[in-house]
Amino acid sequence: GERSVMELHPIIAARGHARSRALDPTPTLSNTALFARDAQLCMYCGQHFSRPQLTRDHVMPVSKGGRDSWENVVTACF
Repeated sequence: GERSVMELHPIIAARGHARSRALDPTPTLSNTALFARDAQLCMYCGQHFSRPQLTRDHVMPVSKGGRDSWENVVTACF
């Protein structure tokens, strides 16, 4: 199949104390925000779907140590 590419904002690492959650610019992970990030496209087949036809997929399954984080989730169709 065709390979798809998705541009994401870079992650910045800093030394020192972690900032308060209130200052964290990372938005809370939700399906609404995830589907918006991915423009309601299935990241596997590349097709556009309506929200009820989409789900959150963990690239590395949680059962295998993957996290429920922006870096490990993509929009997928059923």
